[in-house]
Amino acid sequence: MFKKVPVENFSGIAAIVMPGEEVPGLIDFKFRYLKRKAFNTLMADVRAGTKTESEMLQGLIVSWDEKAKDSLVTEPYTVDTLDDLIDTFWDAAAAIMRAYMKGAGEARIKN
Repeated sequence: MFKKVPVENFSGIAAIVMPGEEVPGLIDFKFRYLKRKAFNTLMADVRAGTKTESEMLQGLIVSWDEKAKDSLVTEPYTVDTLDDLIDTFWDAAAAIMRAYMKGAGEARIKN
């Protein structure tokens, strides 16, 4: 039906604001590409209270690169490390969403 299709996974870097720091902490993510309806359903589930913020992010994140130079995180991606990240750094969830939206847009442009 289409000559090109979206990639399954794409990369994005989240810049997380940290209190008392001038430079944000960076995390290099691998995200899962969701079609618009699936993405909207995920967001609606959060608004309805049937999914937590963490569960929503888990639906988007495949992994992160804890070994990347200057990475904020030092441990591999797990549900527990994600929960700790978004609990410790209040801006983390929003920063991850910004990176996802930017990366999804760039993935569309590249196709």
